[in-house]
Amino acid sequence: DKWVLREMQDEKPKVMPKPAPTVVNNAPREEIPKVSLAKAPPEEAYLVGIALNSAELLVKIIGSGVVSEFNHSGCQTLLSAVIERYGQNPNDFDKLAPLVVSLVTDPEELTGLFKFWSLTGAEDEAERVTLNCIKRVKQRFLKRQSQLIAGQLQNSSEADGLEKLEQIMNINKNRIQLNRQVKGEP
Repeated sequence: DKWVLREMQDEKPKVMPKPAPTVVNNAPREEIPKVSLAKAPPEEAYLVGIALNSAELLVKIIGSGVVSEFNHSGCQTLLSAVIERYGQNPNDFDKLAPLVVSLVTDPEELTGLFKFWSLTGAEDEAERVTLNCIKRVKQRFLKRQSQLIAGQLQNSSEADGLEKLEQIMNINKNRIQLNRQVKGEP
């Protein structure tokens, strides 16, 4: 027993080396810049908020592909971050709201997003409003695209003009299809 005591007294404290930082998915995490939601269209802000309230509606938003058609870069950044994090681990759905709070320059801007009703009993209404917002965002995107091409059409040659007209026709065709899908027509 004495030799153990003697060894412990003679032993110098060992300095353990710091472990190397671990990298998830073999790639360093990109820092997402903080965004502002000032002047965000209400439909886009609603979609960000409902995505944090319902995993089922988040899946519908992802499936619609509407995020790439957002006009407000802040809403697009937030919803893209939510979708990325949800895709990595759907079981951490409850951690998405704190993620959004950490990405906004002024958390006060989020007060409207988190004032959603309880979805218990109102799932159909929430889904209807969500689909309506998706439709509006898509319509606004197609309208912007049409206006952009129309502006380019005025300054283009005749051959290039025919191509631009065809693009405008395709955009209008997509707008009509979008309206039919929402109404339930084939």
